[in-house]
Amino acid sequence: MKGTGVAMSGFRSVLGVVLLLGFASTPGVEAQESRYGLSIYGSMLQPVGPLKGWYNISPTFIGQLTYVVSDRTMTEVEFHYTMLSDAGLDGRDFVWHNGLGAANGSRVKSPGAKADMWIASLLVNGMRTFKPDEAGQTVPYIVAGIGFYKYNHEVSGLIWPGQVGNQIKTDAQSMLEPTQDTDAALSINTGLGFYHRTSERFLIDFRLRWNVLMGELRPYEDWGLKKTFPIQCLNLMVGFKYFLN
Repeated sequence: MKGTGVAMSGFRSVLGVVLLLGFASTPGVEAQESRYGLSIYGSMLQPVGPLKGWYNISPTFIGQLTYVVSDRTMTEVEFHYTMLSDAGLDGRDFVWHNGLGAANGSRVKSPGAKADMWIASLLVNGMRTFKPDEAGQTVPYIVAGIGFYKYNHEVSGLIWPGQVGNQIKTDAQSMLEPTQDTDAALSINTGLGFYHRTSERFLIDFRLRWNVLMGELRPYEDWGLKKTFPIQCLNLMVGFKYFLN
């Protein structure tokens, strides 16, 4: 229940930020024409914490629908997809104690081991700039969001470390059963960025974002991989927004 409490606390805090950003008023808002925008980002996802032991930095696709609330506030509905790159599970080893009354301490690798994970999200973000923007200006901002991440993590090909005998076995009967961790987890994110508006309809955006997913991956202690909770990662994002009438 501890994880649920953390999730609900994060939900309430970030929801408050998003609502504050989304409904904040500034002088002249009534006179401003509301506009929608489409955004596409290229991004690199950097695992943080225990997840870093599983996966390397990986490319990410991000698409957004943006609504201009005021001259300093935007809201975004975002879809995000990442296929993570295995950080080398087949290169990790465990210490084998043969169970015959004396620990031989052999270090054993599983050359057929692999880890596969993908993450997809649906988020709502609120962006607040530090000043109103005009064409030709560079504008810094803060952003926070909340939503859900669907993830799927599969592990296979690991040799069972509890074998007894004089020689380690690598046949199919001596392998750990493949495992799968999958869930749709509440997530929160926050970040900083800046954009350069090249025209009334077009801007180029740069953003660094920290993501926290209230999901978990099971531990593999024999290989030095601890339980992952919450799942954390950073996004370095570069993209553009195009605004419609």
